[in-house]
Amino acid sequence: MAYSWMNSKSPFAKARIVPVDSVTLKDDFWRPRLEDLSSVTLPTQLTKLEETGHSHNFRRAAGLEGGSFEGLVFNDSDVYKWVEATARLKL
Repeated sequence: MAYSWMNSKSPFAKARIVPVDSVTLKDDFWRPRLEDLSSVTLPTQLTKLEETGHSHNFRRAAGLEGGSFEGLVFNDSDVYKWVEATARLKL
């Protein structure tokens, strides 16, 4: 929820909303890290999600795999975080 003070058109407003899609990081500090995220971190995390069975719970829920939920109750949040990071990555 955006606060009204963030939407203020007043020249004295201290904060302005910036749409995520309008931000691109191209500098020498962040750009290499985003490239590492894309080529190393996210693929490695996906492998770990597969190896630890986190992603199997989603296949079970979809009826694509037999069995019942396995692991800790918060394991699904690791998959959600991976999906969000992958979806938000902008190179």
